[in-house]
Amino acid sequence: MRRSGLLLGGLGIFGMAAFLASSSPPVRLAGWPLPIEAIESIGDALGAARAHGPHQGVDLYAAADTPVVAPEDITILSVVDGTKSARPASQRAGRFVSARTGSGRRLMFMHLADVAVREGDRIGRGEPIARIAKPGTSGLGERPHLHFEVWENERPLNPISVLPRSGVERLDRVLA
Repeated sequence: MRRSGLLLGGLGIFGMAAFLASSSPPVRLAGWPLPIEAIESIGDALGAARAHGPHQGVDLYAAADTPVVAPEDITILSVVDGTKSARPASQRAGRFVSARTGSGRRLMFMHLADVAVREGDRIGRGEPIARIAKPGTSGLGERPHLHFEVWENERPLNPISVLPRSGVERLDRVLA
């Protein structure tokens, strides 16, 4: 069964691996924040124009209730229910989790349901953080997705450039 095509800033599904091979990214994360087989498509990437400012991460589209997992060992910095916030940025993010990796990178996971972690928790690679929320229940978004950000030295990185290449190649095959 063919799934929707992969979008990555105008690169086709088969262009993602070539894009990654041609760049010199920083050290990669150990894993993906979602099961590769669950990803239906990839939406706006870092820097895409949005009404409220440039996109700071990448949108990984998957079914509501798909588990969101730690891509490597992390420590949870905060768990926020933006649906109850007066701040517009938090409202757009919905329920979200901020975490720090052992190398000091900050990771953001947005549009969550059933958050399974608390501030200060240490979570191992592959352990559950939450699930993807249904549209309209956790921030902006017409389709269920994980908005995923990677920050280093207070600057956003393109998450696609730091995710494992083996996952990208597998994702190319899954979505083909």
